[in-house]
Amino acid sequence: MDGEDTKVPLEAVEQHDGVLPVPQQAPAKQPEASETKENGEEEKKLPKPGLRDLVRLFRYATPLDRLLMAIGTITGILHGISLPVLMLLFGELINFYIYQEQTSSVANCLDISASSCNDIFFSNTSFILPCGFNSTLFNGATLDLSVEAIFGRNAQCLTDEDFTSEVSLYCIYLTFVGIGVFLLAYIEISFFQMACERQVKKIRLYFYQSVLRQNIGWFDSNPSGELASRLNDDIEKIHDGIGDKAALFIQWISTFFGGFIIGFVRDWRLTLLLAGFAPFLVVCGSIFSVIITRFSSAEQKEYAGAGAVAEEVMSSIRTVVAFGGEYKEAARYDGKLNEAKLLGAKKGFSVGAALFLTFFFIFLVDSAAFWFGGYLISRELSVGGDVITVFFAVLIGAFALGQAMPNLENLTSAAGASIIIFQTIDRVPEIDSSSSEGETPATFDSTVQFNKVSFQYPSRPDVPVLQGFSLNVTAGQTVALVGASGCGKSTVMQLIQRFYDVDAPDVGGEVLISGKNVKDLNLQWLRSNLGVVSQEPVLFDTTIAENIRYGRVDATQHDIESASRKANAYDFISALPNRFNTLVGERGTQLSGGQKQRIAIARALIRDPKLLLLDEATSALDTESEKIVQEALDKAREGRTTIVIAHRLSTIKNADLIVAVDEGSVVEVGTHSQLMDSKGLYYELVTTQSLGVDEAVVAGGLGRAISRRYQKRSESGAEDLSFHRQASVHRQQSEEGFQHQPSFKRQFTQKQLSKLQEEWDKDTPKVSILRVMKLNAREWWIILIGVVGAAVNGCIWPAFAFLFGEILEVFALPPDEVLDEIHVWAGLFIVLGVVSGTGVFLKCELLVQQCKRLAYTMFH
Repeated sequence: MDGEDTKVPLEAVEQHDGVLPVPQQAPAKQPEASETKENGEEEKKLPKPGLRDLVRLFRYATPLDRLLMAIGTITGILHGISLPVLMLLFGELINFYIYQEQTSSVANCLDISASSCNDIFFSNTSFILPCGFNSTLFNGATLDLSVEAIFGRNAQCLTDEDFTSEVSLYCIYLTFVGIGVFLLAYIEISFFQMACERQVKKIRLYFYQSVLRQNIGWFDSNPSGELASRLNDDIEKIHDGIGDKAALFIQWISTFFGGFIIGFVRDWRLTLLLAGFAPFLVVCGSIFSVIITRFSSAEQKEYAGAGAVAEEVMSSIRTVVAFGGEYKEAARYDGKLNEAKLLGAKKGFSVGAALFLTFFFIFLVDSAAFWFGGYLISRELSVGGDVITVFFAVLIGAFALGQAMPNLENLTSAAGASIIIFQTIDRVPEIDSSSSEGETPATFDSTVQFNKVSFQYPSRPDVPVLQGFSLNVTAGQTVALVGASGCGKSTVMQLIQRFYDVDAPDVGGEVLISGKNVKDLNLQWLRSNLGVVSQEPVLFDTTIAENIRYGRVDATQHDIESASRKANAYDFISALPNRFNTLVGERGTQLSGGQKQRIAIARALIRDPKLLLLDEATSALDTESEKIVQEALDKAREGRTTIVIAHRLSTIKNADLIVAVDEGSVVEVGTHSQLMDSKGLYYELVTTQSLGVDEAVVAGGLGRAISRRYQKRSESGAEDLSFHRQASVHRQQSEEGFQHQPSFKRQFTQKQLSKLQEEWDKDTPKVSILRVMKLNAREWWIILIGVVGAAVNGCIWPAFAFLFGEILEVFALPPDEVLDEIHVWAGLFIVLGVVSGTGVFLKCELLVQQCKRLAYTMFH
């Protein structure tokens, strides 16, 4: 214990106007030298995802990727807690200034000479107080106004220069925090993004490779459009989920925990109050989100309906005009637009009301927090800087949670998208084109046998396609398959290529090539000995030479030219400016149908196949092109076993064997003359075609004319064509079919499209904003009120800054005066909430309404 001192309380000085009573001698109770500060801040680790799919997202991460993500996670956490820490420093700085203001007021009240001023530093509360206290004698009594007597034994004195240097030190701290945040943010995002790009590259590659190795039956139930969507959209979701969005989730969730931890450590009472308002803000945000989603979806649906009406009418304008349907169609279009306008008005009102509630509750929270903070200060339970620290740290943490949720949704969306992606990657097909298993005989004698084959497609197991189909093709023969569309001819070709497998021999029969079951042969070896020319030649968007080289990857330029001569394609290729380096365009759109087919024949011949499969190779050509291509096919058949599916029966008269197929079974076999003499199915087909009737209309009635294959395609939506898909710049021959017509957009390169856009922009007349606004001239007063509301809403935050400054001044007052002042300024925050909510409501309701009216007018 220290010695006894003669002391007069400071309150006595204020109550007796300088006339002091005789003090009593009593031992002075000095405060403890140090204040034990409990540190309740325990680092909360981010919860590890427990779902298997979330973990599997990173299945292709290498050790380097894991290191990058680990560093990104650490920097993300540090980046996240940096903002609450910044609020901590900000609160300390406010404490610093508040106590400077308070102690300066005490010094001025005592009228103490500046020359005897002692600058005081409180080491236990970390703030600086410049005062001017001095020990003097009043009326014979000793008044101890020393630093130790009033502010504690551990107070230290600083000069004005030291005070300024302390302020500068805080500025330096803030600067270093800013630099640290910049570096942490860069490392966090860049490292996560680098790891993401490396992993997504592997996922794209493995998915694409897995798709290419799947059997054709798998593609029947997985349309190419869906696969392209998965390759682009679903993998892009994975990209978003494990890239910067994952880093941002870690950052914002760290901000949430950091803000609430600092809030509870600084003042748990105020933190609980602010946390109590969180559900109201969440409800307001949810209402706003639901309103936006619901009305936007409905509005887009109505505009899409109006667009569909306009597209339908424009595409059939001659019919509409011929039947005088202009007014009817205009009324139908107007109805759709009017519905969209009404929905837009409802959307504006609903969004305005939701934002009114949101702004009102935000400023209500501000008012309650500052009022309760003032109450705590008046009871000496807290100080102004701590109130500000808790207020901003907790609110920032709450808003950070709202920012984290969308990123968490991206992460869960990525996990959902990865399920099918990884299932496809892991799928081992029954017919694996990449497998090295199977026999590879030394010779390929090109004999083909079908022994009582029964088959149905896996996608439609209840529809039999082949039923007891038997056929023997010897080496060197040319065999033609004829029959109505859908009778199973193309299925035979696909079974030879082993696109599908038949059931066990005792159930589905067997397909033999070179005397061996195709299931026992190595698939790559089998297909390398086949040459295929289909009805619709498929060319890729590259040069002619590369398209031919797809038939054999190691082909030389001499091989390419030799194959093109055999296919009767060399002359027209040589006449092109770039010869074999000519780009064919997407799906070969830069070439005619006959030219594409001859290139496809050259691609088939370059591998010198022992068995040639021609699937209606001339059916999509006009008469002139067909003649040229048929000559090429006749040359290609020389010295090879050839199986032909004929479109025009006149082209197969010289075939060694003609097989008539009906409903999946062989009904006739023989030469042309033999089958004509027997007057069976082949005779009916030839007679029907010679009369100019479509080959599908054959003896047996209308039922046989209906193609089962056509029914299958129609039911699967393959024939459902949109207006845009049918548009084409270069009209192909009608036989080629609209389903293979490239769209208008695909006829141009990106450079050509850019040039067209520039020309369009150049020809488009310039329209001033005033001319557009004149369309709503009648409602100018409504627009004016909306603009005023927007202006009021824009002035809210400057007004908030002014009120916030006044709140800080209130916090600097003596504790017994804080509560009286805080009532006024906290109440003004509620007024600010009402004003801001009203402004944003008027802006949304009136301006959105006028926007929809303007759109309605312009659409007309």
